[in-house]
Amino acid sequence: MRPAWKAAVLMTMATILATACGSRGDDRAIPRPEAYPRISMPDSSYTLLDVRGTKFEINSAATVDSASTGTSGSWITLFYPGVDCADIYLTLSISTPDSILSMMDNRRQRMSLNLSGSKAILTELTSAGGWEAEMITGSEALSTPVQILARKDDRMLSGTLYLRVPPATDPDSVRPITDAAGRDMLTLLKSLR
Repeated sequence: MRPAWKAAVLMTMATILATACGSRGDDRAIPRPEAYPRISMPDSSYTLLDVRGTKFEINSAATVDSASTGTSGSWITLFYPGVDCADIYLTLSISTPDSILSMMDNRRQRMSLNLSGSKAILTELTSAGGWEAEMITGSEALSTPVQILARKDDRMLSGTLYLRVPPATDPDSVRPITDAAGRDMLTLLKSLR
């Protein structure tokens, strides 16, 4: 008889626990925190762009919004369709080799200021066409997280990814844009000829 008594007590306790862990008598749905839609960036397929005899690859999905040319250089704006908050600005400068070195120093200073003191990763390379190039990626820099600089002889190419987002934006929320544009800008540097 004792085992039946223990079984009845265990069954009663299990029933009490099961009902205590059940619903609160409230069948209303609990809303999840608000989230932003996932940013979709284009795949890594590239096409060749020729600007005043300087050739480099840009993402096939990127649109050349504007390209203007003056006596001392050309200015190009690239954007990704469907990504309204990001543009890549490129400047191709043509001058004497000595002036280009001075212009590079000036541009490096500007790049440093654009980082606003955030930590950055510097990537240096020589392109297949002999261009000396560098790319700076700032993980916490919000408005200009990716910047490039390259030179060969009497030419200098500089560029930046510019994000138009509120200052309170978490850098992680725009990381897909930063990563994809960084990949594309690195490809651009490697393909310079």
